[in-house]
Amino acid sequence: MSVGYFKMLEDRLAKLLLVCFLVVQISCAGMYKQELSFDPAEPLRVAVLPFYQLTPSGELLTMRDDVYLIDHIPGVSEKVEESPARFVQGLVETELRQTGFDLMPTVAVESALLHGGFRTKQGINLKKVLEADANTLCRVIGCDAVFYGRISKWERAYYVVQSVSTVGLEVRLVRAADGAAIFSAASEDSDSRGLTKGPTGYTSLVIEPIRGLDSGIITELASKVVKETIKPLETRRSDKAALVAPPVIFASSHDAVSGSLATDGRLVVLAFATPGASAAFSIGSYIRDVPMFETYPGHYIGEFYPVEGDRFEMEPVQISVRDGFGRTAQQTATKLKVSLRPQGTSGAMLSKRGDFEKGKR
Repeated sequence: MSVGYFKMLEDRLAKLLLVCFLVVQISCAGMYKQELSFDPAEPLRVAVLPFYQLTPSGELLTMRDDVYLIDHIPGVSEKVEESPARFVQGLVETELRQTGFDLMPTVAVESALLHGGFRTKQGINLKKVLEADANTLCRVIGCDAVFYGRISKWERAYYVVQSVSTVGLEVRLVRAADGAAIFSAASEDSDSRGLTKGPTGYTSLVIEPIRGLDSGIITELASKVVKETIKPLETRRSDKAALVAPPVIFASSHDAVSGSLATDGRLVVLAFATPGASAAFSIGSYIRDVPMFETYPGHYIGEFYPVEGDRFEMEPVQISVRDGFGRTAQQTATKLKVSLRPQGTSGAMLSKRGDFEKGKR
């Protein structure tokens, strides 16, 4: 073969690599679009709703889908026992805790949804949650605004000389009072391994794209995307807190006069506290942060409706209120502890335990 023939092959290979380079460079350009229409220093109690992902056909991704877990490649990538949606939600919540928001704990949000009519046999009815308006959700959860999140893209592509990881995220913060989207963002970014970032040696050019499929790369990329997406919400708490008295609970009570709830009954909790606060009650460590609503300045009421599987024994009812600066006050509603048992269970055990508790005191 002539020198000219090898020269021609070399030129074609160079053009092919150039095309690959240009394609990858275009695909790796980050896109961040954000809209903010409120003062992030405004005190808001925010509930982060379960993040979600859609299948190519537009259906909600569920635990039964094969791509639910962050995928892995044997010998290259570690398996991550979380869905991309759940993983990214955790990253977002970590960032939101650095803002001035009063961020509700995930377990409190999920518990409120389960006990507020958004429940299926598999857990939270996410379709129903997404169809509900912010006002309805906040009445159930006890918040001022809800934070939605959707994974718009989560993929890794392999091009022989290049591998590209891409993460897309869409978020919205919707205020309950007027249903306005006061913050929204659509982000997408990529990270590559191989021709554009790897070493120049032939062996490295082959191996580096394969290493680029490591799940650690796409999860690190997700962290970057989240930080850039949430950045407009970064703020510091106002010094006005020093000029305002912290919240106080003056009195509280509940209606379980016998100390026992029927499984088809309910528990009503009342509190008189500082007006304009966010209030909630818990039953021991089992039922956490059931929202209470201010029906009149300083007068708060909350209701607990047991669902199938709820059980607890001799648990205190605790009230908590939180002001717009994140300061809290707590109080136990009377000394009478409450129990929830299956129907037909004798109350003798409760009486004996109650006598025992009195004896200890």
